[in-house]
Amino acid sequence: MKNKTLFALLLSLIIFYSSRNVVFAGSVTDGLISYWQFNGDATESATDSHGTNDGSFVNGATNPFTQNNFQQSLYVDGNSQYFSVPDSPDLDFTSAMTIIAWVKPMDLSSYNCIIAKWLVGGGVNRAWGLVANEDLLELNINTTSGALARNTSIPVLVQDQWQQIAMTYSATDQQLTAYRINESGMYSESFAIQGDIRVGTAPVTFGGLPTVLFWYHGYIDEVKIYNRALDPSEIMQEYNYVMYELNNTQIIPEPLSIFLTGSGIIFIFLRKRNNF
Repeated sequence: MKNKTLFALLLSLIIFYSSRNVVFAGSVTDGLISYWQFNGDATESATDSHGTNDGSFVNGATNPFTQNNFQQSLYVDGNSQYFSVPDSPDLDFTSAMTIIAWVKPMDLSSYNCIIAKWLVGGGVNRAWGLVANEDLLELNINTTSGALARNTSIPVLVQDQWQQIAMTYSATDQQLTAYRINESGMYSESFAIQGDIRVGTAPVTFGGLPTVLFWYHGYIDEVKIYNRALDPSEIMQEYNYVMYELNNTQIIPEPLSIFLTGSGIIFIFLRKRNNF
């Protein structure tokens, strides 16, 4: 094959691949409202790196360096420490939501609130919550049909181990779903729930409910909140994205990037060799 013919073929393939929709192995951003990474100094680590819902450390909660290359993570001691994010309109969901977090519980012997937008006393100030009910993952949701708590039917939380947990809710699908993903794989369990989520003025708290204790002891990291219910493949995509970061590897390039890089190398080689 002549060099110019080969060049024309490469150019045609580049145009073809450029017109294709390729899948990038990145994080899920559609519907993302807030993302707390807890990295940096006391000010930076409290920042919402995606939105505007910055928080604050309360009663000595910290963000020390942790194992497994998580850099820094929120740590609460199980006594009175927590992280608090003020209420805001974009955290008040009605028809759908998702919350994802990585947790490393140090004590699963009692009832511990991991993350919640929940104030005691009932009414609209009880919205949703993720609780470690010993080694069961408990989902709390307050809809127009009432305040409900649903526990996974089997133990899913593991003490002293990092794991991803998530809760999704869709009023349209009438489904509340719990997820736990670790090295053993994904566990999910769904519950039939009806009604829109109640909207109130409660803050989002990480590590406990200040008005009724339920203090969580352990680490929390990589917390994301979405205004829609992610599907199981998206939950797994988020897990894989964090695992890539932990393993210090690069995100897998999409096929187009691989092809363009290879084509460029071939073209430069041919040009230098044959001066065309």
